Amino acid sequence: MALCNLAGMNETTRNRILKEGGLAKIEHYLYEDHVMLTRAAAQCICNLVQSEEVVKAFEGNNDKTKYLYLLCQEEDVDTVMAAAGALCVLTSISKGCCRKLLDLNS
Repeated sequence: MALCNLAGMNETTRNRILKEGGLAKIEHYLYEDHVMLTRAAAQCICNLVQSEEVVKAFEGNNDKTKYLYLLCQEEDVDTVMAAAGALCVLTSISKGCCRKLLDLNS
């Protein structure tokens, strides 16, 4: 949770997290079976997507955006809210992420 709070502070702090390889480490916890770890990772991602570098990572040739969509179908409401919040930010600033979500339904 502390990292989540730090990621929400400012761009300098987010850049430091990214510089230290934090995005890959946080994403690792998205795939955990432990609900609270997945929730904390989703909440942290929700704060990190405010960074242009993270948006570019989600726009890349990967399934990161699609996995956030899958997290929106979890039973844990807090995880769903964090994943939905991250998707809201991503789709509001990235046409590439919008296309990825539209491709899910076709």
